[in-house]
Amino acid sequence: MTEIDHNLEQRPRSERFHTANSDHVSQLRLHMIAVLRMRWHAPTRTCVARRTEEGLSKREIMRCLKRYIARETFHAIREDLSTTTP
Repeated sequence: MTEIDHNLEQRPRSERFHTANSDHVSQLRLHMIAVLRMRWHAPTRTCVARRTEEGLSKREIMRCLKRYIARETFHAIREDLSTTTP
């Protein structure tokens, strides 16, 4: 057993899980945004209907939607940083 594994075993389970999956919270938030947009956002609902007609499963549609949201968020953050950086 390595020193890192030993240190992880000494921590509470919740901390071990968070350490092993550092982006768990961001993935959960991305999922919630996708679910809410599928329910309430008209353009997203149109996109979901179109992709369903194309034969994609709900899981595949969610994956596409999450990628779109992540890209949209990345560009918004990058644009915000470029306007605030001297």
